[in-house]
Amino acid sequence: MSSGNEILLPDRNYRYIYNEQIHSIYGVLTNVANKVNYELGLRLEQVFTNSREDSSQYSFDNNYFRLYPSLKLGYTFSVSHQLLFSYSGRVNRPDFEQLNLIPKFVDPLNLYAGNPELDPEYVHSLELGYKKQWEIGYVQVAGFYKGISNPIYETISVDTSGIATFTPRNFDRGYNGGAEILAGFNPFKWWNLNGSWTWFRNGIAASEKYGTSRRSDYSWNAKLSSQSNFGKGWKFQLDVLYNAPLITPQGKIMEIFTLDAALNKSFLNGKCDLSLRVTDVFNTAVTKEEFTAGDYTIKYANMAETRFFYAGIRYKF
Repeated sequence: MSSGNEILLPDRNYRYIYNEQIHSIYGVLTNVANKVNYELGLRLEQVFTNSREDSSQYSFDNNYFRLYPSLKLGYTFSVSHQLLFSYSGRVNRPDFEQLNLIPKFVDPLNLYAGNPELDPEYVHSLELGYKKQWEIGYVQVAGFYKGISNPIYETISVDTSGIATFTPRNFDRGYNGGAEILAGFNPFKWWNLNGSWTWFRNGIAASEKYGTSRRSDYSWNAKLSSQSNFGKGWKFQLDVLYNAPLITPQGKIMEIFTLDAALNKSFLNGKCDLSLRVTDVFNTAVTKEEFTAGDYTIKYANMAETRFFYAGIRYKF
């Protein structure tokens, strides 16, 4: 941008093509023997990908084969007592925006460019939990550990003219491990509460390639859902979410809080429902990040359209 006029780069058609094929086969074996139940699973996956940018004639293939095993074990002491163990291997693939190498200018000093050579994240998850049930609800306590290979993080680099480029990159390893409590209670016939609280330690390995040091810190998140039935067809629901700050290789993702609310009224013996819903009531779902690169500290905020008002009517024939 110069003097308010757009400048187009010569010989650039901004055409990026990405093709992906995922071929998979999987099977699951389950059984119950006395007080023990188990589930064994295995997924075989072959992936073919190709990226191409016309102007530069850039092309990149990333083809890979992976096995994803899973195991679930449960021991039932009684109807209300259960011990649970699980292991799973899974994949988190980068999305199109993260792969698209054509830069997007946020403003004259900040641009975003994807990385077509990103590898997927591979996650190995272990969890051991205990569940106790009562007539009015349940509590489940669990310890967990997740080891991550090739974790993807947003990074920045700043050139000599002060222009910052945001780019997703793979790092060597990451992990998070901690404890989780899930609970649900129905203290009254008209009121139901469900929630979870998770506390964990998050770690990121050092990267010589990108000049970042090893980092680790504690974080937590919580969810709460309340459903109330006031009789005569009236129902009201509140959903609350809070995520505490979370470290990244060059900084941290700031805390985020949201509140959703919904009201429902039934008519005509349940055949007709009127619904009113508001998402992100206080318009607080703002993604904020801080980055430090050399002598630069950059604070970034992205406010997506998260507050929506919805009204609907449904009739059952």
